[in-house]
Amino acid sequence: MTSTETRHDLTGTVVGRLAALAADIRTTGLPAELRKDVARRVLDLLGSSLAAHDQPSARAVTEVARNWSGAAAANGIGTRERFPAATAALVNGTLAHSMDSDDTHLPSVLHPSASVIPAALAVGEAVGASGAAVLDAAGVGIEIVVRLGMGGYDEELGNSEFFERGQHATTICGAVGSAAAAAMLYGLETEGIADAMGIAASFGAGLLEANRTGGTVKRTHCGWAAHSGVTSAEFARAGLTGPPTVIEGRFGFLHAFCGDRADTAKVLDGLGEHWELPGIFFKPYPCNHFTHAGIDAARALVRDGLDRPTSWRSNSAYRSRYYARSPSPRHRRLLPNPVTTRPSRARSPSHGHCSVARDSVWDTPISPTLPRRIRAHSNSRGWSRVTATTAATRSTHISSRRSSGYVPGTVPGTKLASTTTEVVRRTRSPTTSSR
Repeated sequence: MTSTETRHDLTGTVVGRLAALAADIRTTGLPAELRKDVARRVLDLLGSSLAAHDQPSARAVTEVARNWSGAAAANGIGTRERFPAATAALVNGTLAHSMDSDDTHLPSVLHPSASVIPAALAVGEAVGASGAAVLDAAGVGIEIVVRLGMGGYDEELGNSEFFERGQHATTICGAVGSAAAAAMLYGLETEGIADAMGIAASFGAGLLEANRTGGTVKRTHCGWAAHSGVTSAEFARAGLTGPPTVIEGRFGFLHAFCGDRADTAKVLDGLGEHWELPGIFFKPYPCNHFTHAGIDAARALVRDGLDRPTSWRSNSAYRSRYYARSPSPRHRRLLPNPVTTRPSRARSPSHGHCSVARDSVWDTPISPTLPRRIRAHSNSRGWSRVTATTAATRSTHISSRRSSGYVPGTVPGTKLASTTTEVVRRTRSPTTSSR
């Protein structure tokens, strides 16, 4: 601290309680199982980031970052290039979000790791923190992101108020969680961590219009959130302060972004006793989580030999009510937005059919000839049903299941390790390893 400014009283404030948790965990450490969970998320993020190097968003952000000045302090994932901590967080957060394969929390519909982990890795490397300290900071930051997102979730509406207003909650909340993680690693005390979050609340931003009409800017959102978080922590370390009622105040975070539908109590409910962290899903497919059950259903149809065009007479699908409320016309189809990854080569074409090529990681082939006329209907969250009537037998086949995304808290480390190893094998070469 270079400033002698008197601190605000944080007693009873939301940011004060979040900061107190962060300061306590920095001293005591996360419970072993939570720390192990965060380590799996780091591994998952590394695989997604390595696969994203050829994406236009990643190339553009990295090119700009090379021209920014500052002391080199942290690495870009999968490169030999070093950047200032905030810039490295920008590059790596963009990589983490570019493939749409980052983990997901429900029902807040957030991707918390893609901003917080890059911020924690960058600052951790810059200050020479231990691996355990980085995992602890990332775990707290992720928890804060999710809890802020839940503060904007409206149960009656069945959707996030952030999304209803066209705001990308992942990056808006991600900036605040990233700031907390960075501040922990910079060694700030409770007041300093609170200031970092209070500053980041003014920096978090992100619109979802690109989901409607196109543009690659959304893929940079988590990078910018990570950058904002690290920068906010650096500002706090230098003496800048944030408002004590930044979360719950009349002009604070939740009211400004979500209005009267915001629920501050959800942010603090069970804080320090119940952790949302283990319940965050890992993505088995590189596309929106609510399309996954439909992809699973299509795989089931293939296994039953119903993927041939001549076998289809009629079909329909059910999906999440979240997607039914999406602002995008494309999102009113079962499987929107073309997305391809190296490890799974999964595609979700905007015309509404699913094709997934044979995949050495999950090893399930799906024909590109699956039907294109799929009618989507609202149903309970996370479920999908595909019904097919064959022309030959007039029999009806129904597949209904929740997404095969890894069950919360039970992701086998060997599965993630093998997947990441496969990504490295496919993406690393003599020509790419030196980029």
